[in-house]
Amino acid sequence: MEQAGGKASTGTQPLLDVVPDHLHMRTPLIIGSPENVALVESFIQQTPATPTVTQV
Repeated sequence: MEQAGGKASTGTQPLLDVVPDHLHMRTPLIIGSPENVALVESFIQQTPATPTVTQV
């Protein structure tokens, strides 16, 4: 993918940097043009890691 001018990511790191730690490990997959992948990564970075609960 990257050799053809595209980009592959997990949303937080380049896909080729993922080191599997067990058999059948799953990881998110985002592939496409560098611009589109960067856009999706920006959405992921803006999303809070834990949901916030507001008490009324």
